[in-house]
Amino acid sequence: MSDYISYMEEHGHEQLVVFGDAATGLRGAIAVHDTTLGPALGGLRIWPHGSERDGIMDVLRLSEAMTLKSAAAGLDLGGGKAIIMRNAGTDKTEALLRSYGTQVAALNGRYVTTEDVGTTMADMQWIRRETKHVVGLPLESGGSGDPSPMTSYGLYQGILATAQYRWNSDDLSGMRIVLQGLGKVGNYLLPYLKGEGAVIFGADIDDSRVERAQNQFGLVPLRPDEVFDQECDIFVPCALGGILNDETVPQMRAKAVCGGANNQLLEPRHADALAERDILYAPDYIVNAGGVINISYEIGRDYSAEEARRKTGQIYDTLTGVFTSARAEGISTDEAARRMAQSRVDAVRNIRRAR
Repeated sequence: MSDYISYMEEHGHEQLVVFGDAATGLRGAIAVHDTTLGPALGGLRIWPHGSERDGIMDVLRLSEAMTLKSAAAGLDLGGGKAIIMRNAGTDKTEALLRSYGTQVAALNGRYVTTEDVGTTMADMQWIRRETKHVVGLPLESGGSGDPSPMTSYGLYQGILATAQYRWNSDDLSGMRIVLQGLGKVGNYLLPYLKGEGAVIFGADIDDSRVERAQNQFGLVPLRPDEVFDQECDIFVPCALGGILNDETVPQMRAKAVCGGANNQLLEPRHADALAERDILYAPDYIVNAGGVINISYEIGRDYSAEEARRKTGQIYDTLTGVFTSARAEGISTDEAARRMAQSRVDAVRNIRRAR
């Protein structure tokens, strides 16, 4: 436990709740990183980590990323994350989800939960039986529905901004774009890329997704191990985190990286490694904020898809500002994005201290 506390102190976390319920099989944790701007919003993952330590460290890292994401997007929300260390395919039950809901309820609004890996809108409805602090509900239940389309729209805006900054034009016609992962976000991105006339390459561990994209959008299929050394203009990771690391960065033949996956950099120094190779990196928590923006319009108001889309469209300008700041200050784009987000948190914190 001491290493968790040391990590939390170093990274500014406010709270870590670890829980278990033998009756329902619930085993997991909720991390609240920062509530300066508002309640800590973050998804619930149901994932069988190799160890409890891996699961807890995962939510600690991801909760900090959520603080940065919400702050950079101009939302009045902090960062949180939750994990149930079970197999979503075999262990997920109504009782498990409702037991988790009681843990969320006990935080009295400091943490607002929503869906993530291993969870669905239907799961949020079970959790809603035990707490009002849940979003990501279906449209028919007064929620914002599936956030993936808005995440993809925001990613599309990020890709346009990346192209504009890198080549002084956001015309994607003829550009070679490689997608890693053709799940929900990658799938919803395909029509935008096809409509722009991009040449689309892609890979996924599910062959049926690749075949569908090939038939409907003319995607050129790649093996999963080919995505890094495929020569292209923009590499778009939409699958796992930590994929930009000491092994993959030297392999890359892309001119820019702009993707929807969370925590793409294994470590912050890998942003510098990309810059050294003249590969423009679009920080993931800037470009994949569309889903969080969409969900934020569920909190304390009647959901408006039009307003959520308008706000998500601002990702273009936010990312352009990050690129411009990084160049002016001689720092990585990751550091520029972090400074921008943290400056907003610090400013609000100072205002409250002055009261």
